[in-house]
Amino acid sequence: MQLFENRSRRDTSPASYSEGQFAFLNRVAGPFWDEVRRVLESWFSNYPSGAQAPLRSRLRSNESGFWGAYWELLLHEVLLRIGAEIRVDPVLPGGKKPDFVVELDGEHFIVEATVLLDPEDELRSEARRAPVLDGLQHLETSSYWINVEVVAEGPDQASGRRLCSQVQEWIDGLDPSTVEQAPKVRGKAGVVRSFEDRGWRIEVMAIRRGEDHFYPTRGFHLGPVRDRWVDDHTAIRNDLRDKARKYRDAQMPLVLAVLNARWTASEEELALALYGPAWEHPGMMKARRINPSWRSVPEGLWITRSGPRYKDVVAVLASSHVAPAAVARASLTLWHNPDASTLAGLPFDHVIVDQASGSLERRPSPVRLHELFGLSPDWPPGEPFPGRSRRRTSG
Repeated sequence: MQLFENRSRRDTSPASYSEGQFAFLNRVAGPFWDEVRRVLESWFSNYPSGAQAPLRSRLRSNESGFWGAYWELLLHEVLLRIGAEIRVDPVLPGGKKPDFVVELDGEHFIVEATVLLDPEDELRSEARRAPVLDGLQHLETSSYWINVEVVAEGPDQASGRRLCSQVQEWIDGLDPSTVEQAPKVRGKAGVVRSFEDRGWRIEVMAIRRGEDHFYPTRGFHLGPVRDRWVDDHTAIRNDLRDKARKYRDAQMPLVLAVLNARWTASEEELALALYGPAWEHPGMMKARRINPSWRSVPEGLWITRSGPRYKDVVAVLASSHVAPAAVARASLTLWHNPDASTLAGLPFDHVIVDQASGSLERRPSPVRLHELFGLSPDWPPGEPFPGRSRRRTSG
């Protein structure tokens, strides 16, 4: 069985915003995309033949179906290449059916995949707002949390880079003491300023961080963007918690694999989803407990106000924006439960809690994802749309 149709392709145009991922990959012409299809076809051929038909059907369905199936296909290939034995969609005692049961170096564990997508109503507005928000992801700060709200859209497309330049100049000129003493806005102490470009108007709020929170970051972090508060940590935690509850009686270690495909995806949101505020408060991490008096802060999957939870979830394997044409530049990170045995031998980046200090420690993998897949660092070679100004690169 083949994944893609064997046909002549002549359409070299970029994807439209209304075009699905698989439809784009199946029709776009050119050596760049031929190479993407070749690799995906090889992964698909390595998938168990009895499970290929339902996977193919999901890949060809809507966006949610594509990303879920594609993430499982990628995970299966990764597990194969590290020498694991994999059972796909096995039935466990009790009737539960996880994505994979894996045997590696004599150990058995479950791998359950999940994908976090933007809600459908937000996907519809993404076409116009994405360039603005992409530009603002270049903001740099170590002293403030940055909230962003798009409050008005103009008739023409705004320049995200131009807005970013304006906002960056404002942030760099802020007086920290003035921000700390500012009256509360929407329940938070911070300063707000509006910026405009081509009829678009955004509101940016800078919130002073505590001294123990200072670290350099890029982009914005939280805000009522697209008429909602961007709090991916809640969505991530709830999704992972649902999976953990589903397999709590499996009597087997569980690795949850999450692909965060939201445009607001960040490792800070994932850390907050897993450890709550303990990720940046070593004392709480060492105690494995969020200060009970901190009633307004979110709990994590593993660290809560009542102590540690879900010890059978030994790790969370995470990545973001691993589109088919970008896998050579992507990476996978294994976030470890501080109360579980580590899977330290796996060729991923590792985030581990240092037991002595209570701080998070990152250990880069000596093997990059492109090496694992046998690809060059600049794969796929060439340009996706030679001679064209890039409008939207799908895949």
